[in-house]
Amino acid sequence: MPVGGKLKGIVEVGASGFNAFTVRIDSQGRYAVKNKKFGASLAIEGATSLYEVKKQLRTYLAELSNDVGGKDLHFVISSGALMEPKVNNIAQGLKDLGYVVNRSCRKRCFETCFD
Repeated sequence: MPVGGKLKGIVEVGASGFNAFTVRIDSQGRYAVKNKKFGASLAIEGATSLYEVKKQLRTYLAELSNDVGGKDLHFVISSGALMEPKVNNIAQGLKDLGYVVNRSCRKRCFETCFD
């Protein structure tokens, strides 16, 4: 369990999931999940649009903003979601808004699964 620490938000845009987590992380890297929410992205089907992401993002931001500052909100875009060209535009749009956007490659996704 973290000792003290800071709340951070993570929004994950996956090939089929659009998920949000609030975690408390301390200076030693220990963390605890405070809140989690799961949704659908439909990126793999090519049905995700910037409008749909913004709509879901507004919902998640409203929930996260009570606890997490804008600079402590990070986005992770999975390698599966990045296979859909529109998702790259969405990731760039989020970066343009000043958010931290991490694009996860297949190798990193695989390594993370077995950590």
